[in-house]
Amino acid sequence: MNACFEINSNGEIVEYLFLSDKDIYNARANGRIIITKNWINQRLFMPKWDFKNEIWIEGLTEEEVNKFENQIIEHQETTSESEMNAIAIMELAQIVYGGGG
Repeated sequence: MNACFEINSNGEIVEYLFLSDKDIYNARANGRIIITKNWINQRLFMPKWDFKNEIWIEGLTEEEVNKFENQIIEHQETTSESEMNAIAIMELAQIVYGGGG
């Protein structure tokens, strides 16, 4: 089985697939665009197939990529509610079992 992608004529991923060599051949024979090449060592928010160069490229604009990257940075810098609850529980346990602080 091969990990592959079915894409549309714009190079956008339609579906992630696991296909045998025979199934890939049959899909291509029926006009489906099946790509078996993966993107490696690239961070792609919206992978898009570049038909001319036969490589995966970023489908978002630079502005859209920057927005996503900033959201990731902001998320990494903030503590989630569940993380805050876990910290509070640990601190309470320390107070109760550890002699008051």
